[in-house]
Amino acid sequence: MLAFAPIACREVAPAFGPNLPFARQNADEFFYSVGSRFTNIQRPQRVLRARSQFGHYALTPSGVYNDSSIWLSIGPDSARLFGDEGVFSVDRYIVNARITNTPPDALTESREIVRLRKLSENEYEWFTNVEVALGHVGAVDIANVLAAVLSAGEGKTSAAIRANYSSNFPRTGAALGRLFTIESLTATPDNEGATTFDIAIKLTPDILKATMP
Repeated sequence: MLAFAPIACREVAPAFGPNLPFARQNADEFFYSVGSRFTNIQRPQRVLRARSQFGHYALTPSGVYNDSSIWLSIGPDSARLFGDEGVFSVDRYIVNARITNTPPDALTESREIVRLRKLSENEYEWFTNVEVALGHVGAVDIANVLAAVLSAGEGKTSAAIRANYSSNFPRTGAALGRLFTIESLTATPDNEGATTFDIAIKLTPDILKATMP
């Protein structure tokens, strides 16, 4: 979706809700929650080790199945269970190891469940579920946003697309400009009425080092 963001612009914002006030509220909640979820994440050592081991043994789960230092619980079917909860607080996202049946509710809250079940001597089943509270935006709204993203650049020239996002989202452009620049953007219509977009993006992480090391 990030790749299409520069070409979507003004047409996408109203798609977040049935009218402009709701669209603004839904978009504000959505981007606040997503942004907070990746801001200064604080994880205890147990969560860090569990994540590392899950990645290391993703394809050889027998290596982690009996590691009692990782799992928080064992289910009635002998499945190994791990979970964590997270919430944004002041200037950081705090994650703690915990298994809960309560789904995230308040903005930025998250819940992750990892389950590893042994099916036979050489067969295992991984299950992972991650939930994040993103506000009042609904499934229909998200579908509308995706449709608007994919169609907003149709029939526009490259110059018009650049003018669109530059004039309508100057603060967003300035913020994202600290991480990347759009080196080239070409829109090519075809005989069937569709448009192909070729976008070249240059990452500039060094610009962020001063404020986000």
